[in-house]
This record gives sequence, C-alpha cells and structure tokens, in this order.
Amino acid sequence: MLAYCLRLGVPDGHLIYAAGGTLPVEIPVEGKRVRLHRHLLDPALPVPDLRDRIGELADVMLRTRETSRSAM
Repeated sequence: MLAYCLRLGVPDGHLIYAAGGTLPVEIPVEGKRVRLHRHLLDPALPVPDLRDRIGELADVMLRTRETSRSAM
C-alpha cells in the first residue's frame, strides 16, 4: 500500500484485515507523509452485517479522500 500511495501521490491508503490493530500508521518518506489506515472486517459476520460493515468502510474511505483533497 505504501508503494501505491507513493507512486500515485496520495497521502492516505486503506488496508482491510480480518484481525489486528486499527490505529493508523504514519510513515515519513523523503519529506512526505503517508498515512495507512487499518480497518477490521470480520469475514465470519452474517452476510447482512458484513454488507453493512463494507458500506461503513466505504464511507470512511470517501471521507478520508475528501479530507485529504481539501488539505492540499
């Protein structure tokens, strides 16, 4: 994800895991800052709950993109 963010020139990337931590990680690279957001998505959730969670993640990603663009 870090390589994609650097190549595309975007300050935020999103990683989705089945388990683990959720705090964002900030990585300074040559005077830039890339923030990798970590999200949890439990594949064992019932399908309706899984769909809801995916929708919530999409909303978070869109808000992050809008915030990043307005900060530029």
